[in-house]
Amino acid sequence: MSPTVAEADKEYGLGQFESSTWFGLFGPRNLAPDIVAKLNVALNKVIVSPDVVERFAQIDAEPLPGTPDKFATMVAKERVRWSNLIKQAQINAE
Repeated sequence: MSPTVAEADKEYGLGQFESSTWFGLFGPRNLAPDIVAKLNVALNKVIVSPDVVERFAQIDAEPLPGTPDKFATMVAKERVRWSNLIKQAQINAE
C-alpha cells in the first residue's frame, strides 16, 4: 500500500503539499465578449442554486462563482505551477 502524503513527507521530506481539483467552462478562442458575459451570469446563477450547492456538497466540492478574468488568472497560475513541477520532476509523456 502506498504511503499517505503525511507519511511520505516524514520519510522523504516532501515539505508542503497542495493539490486541488477544479472544474470550469471553456469556450472557443475569441468568443464574443457579450456571449462570455451572458454565459458567466447564467453560470454564476446556476452554481449557487440550492440544488447545485447540495450536489457539490455531496462530492465535497465548493462552488465558486467568479469572473472570466479571475478564472483565466487561476488557469494561467495552474499551468505555470504544473509545468514547473513536470519539468523539475523530469516527467515525460510516453
